[in-house]
Amino acid sequence: MSNTTVVAARALAAVVALLFMLAAPAAMAAPPCRTGGSYEAWLAAFEREAATKGISQAAITTAAPSLTYDQRIVNIDRGQRVFAQTFLEFSGRMASGYRIQHGGALIKKVRRRICAH
Repeated sequence: MSNTTVVAARALAAVVALLFMLAAPAAMAAPPCRTGGSYEAWLAAFEREAATKGISQAAITTAAPSLTYDQRIVNIDRGQRVFAQTFLEFSGRMASGYRIQHGGALIKKVRRRICAH
């Protein structure tokens, strides 16, 4: 591995670590992802947001019947222990040194394709 590659990999790892550190306070301060509002109110707001982002009313109307609240799925989702972890617990377990190094290598490998568009 050339010195340039090592320096680039270390710089990328430092940037990723910095991003994790900057995101940590906000993530730890974030309230739990639970709401007391109704599904219908959420769906209406979601449809309005879709329309403001350029989704046609025809597409929204066509998709709406398929958007249903399923308490079983919500229970399964809320039962996932990973969501009870703090950001630092999660990132410490999921963002290992290998993942950061391997991710940096993959970014370097595809950088030209990503930046060309």
